[in-house]
Amino acid sequence: MNLLVVMFSMLILSVSPALAINTQGKLFLEEFHSGRGIGSADSYVYARTMNFADISSIGDLIPRGQAQSDTSGSMDWTSLDRVLKNALRRGKILVLGLWVCNFETVAESGVRAFLARLNDRARNLNIYVIWIPAWEFNQHADWGHPEWNWGLGVAGSPRNWYIQADIYVSKMKMIRTARDSLGIKNVLIGAQPDTLFRYVYPNWIGERDPWPLTGQRVLMHYKAGIAQADVIGCSMYVGKGSTGDAGLTDITIIQSGFDWMHKVHDYIDLTKPFIAFEYNSLVQQSVSNANTFFIQNTYKQIPSNFGWGLRGINWWCPFVSASADAACNYWAEQYKGYNSGENTRKGTQVAFTLSPNPARRGQTVTLSGFLKDVSSNPVYPARVTVRYSTNGGSTWNTAWTLYTNTIGAFSKTFTFAGAGTYLLRVSYAGSATYMSSSRTVTLTVQ
Repeated sequence: MNLLVVMFSMLILSVSPALAINTQGKLFLEEFHSGRGIGSADSYVYARTMNFADISSIGDLIPRGQAQSDTSGSMDWTSLDRVLKNALRRGKILVLGLWVCNFETVAESGVRAFLARLNDRARNLNIYVIWIPAWEFNQHADWGHPEWNWGLGVAGSPRNWYIQADIYVSKMKMIRTARDSLGIKNVLIGAQPDTLFRYVYPNWIGERDPWPLTGQRVLMHYKAGIAQADVIGCSMYVGKGSTGDAGLTDITIIQSGFDWMHKVHDYIDLTKPFIAFEYNSLVQQSVSNANTFFIQNTYKQIPSNFGWGLRGINWWCPFVSASADAACNYWAEQYKGYNSGENTRKGTQVAFTLSPNPARRGQTVTLSGFLKDVSSNPVYPARVTVRYSTNGGSTWNTAWTLYTNTIGAFSKTFTFAGAGTYLLRVSYAGSATYMSSSRTVTLTVQ
């Protein structure tokens, strides 16, 4: 994919907190989580990078391609160490997209040394890493958009995306054997084929072959290598080609994307967890035009698709609107940890207003709000907590506890004697039936 996309939005799948990702023997891949960038909100559990390097015969990383950075471009061990520690600080599970640019010739000794070093670091930090050693590797050798550094140039490196099928299979088997023989527990192997495009395209028009042809052309010869991974997935951009932007208004288009991923999963391995390592609506080079309808109805597919193995969605590309960004964060929170023993709980949403806002010192302000579930049904009787901050959210003070009525409403009147900017947060802790939620609003007192 486009390097500009990566620079703006690297994916990171995360579990919160990091020290509890294997609590009571339950691996995080038994639950559903969302992913996005390393600097993303806590709602996102997975964090993905897109980096490039050769692996030497002794496990050193030799940077390749675009300028080196922690989350995109070339990578060495110094930058990888920073990425690992960043993931730990944010309580994330790192999806390490580290393309091995010498994939075809990398030595087993180098892979073993690299995996051992990576596992030691992950174990010491008490985190997990999903390593994708190559992605979209099954694109045709002549396919690509060199002006975007796609296909014909892997992030500026002198190679292309394409890896010959028999070589991919043999190297993935070698990687899996090396990992297992070393007894490595903190590094999982990921596989991310391209499944959206026809086998040969002079232009990126985004149409799909019918499913049987896709299986035969772009997956069949790679299947044995993909199946070596602990986690399989693909890139999924909904609403391309002849459908245009239909996914932004038509739920059946969104459902078709999940049906496609289901087919990919079942074709490769019925038993493996599946993550959409890159997911969004129609992508136009470096941004996504996803709207709130697309995002909300994407998450509403989770209950009906969890059963076949869907365990994660990594949102790719920055959103073009603040409302889409806020909606994605909200819905990621609602479905965070789905199947964690709380998967039958319904998501909730806190909404409230402050009037007047701005207000004068000593003036009565009315806080009015609602607590509803994801189907817009009132949640009652329920207790919500109101907190305020005078320092931009660094610390919070508890103000009141309120209770919802039969229509899910709550309210409170109050005054602030001092001028300034206040943050007010209303939080619902959740219950055996409902998931937690919160909302923060800024109040200006003059």
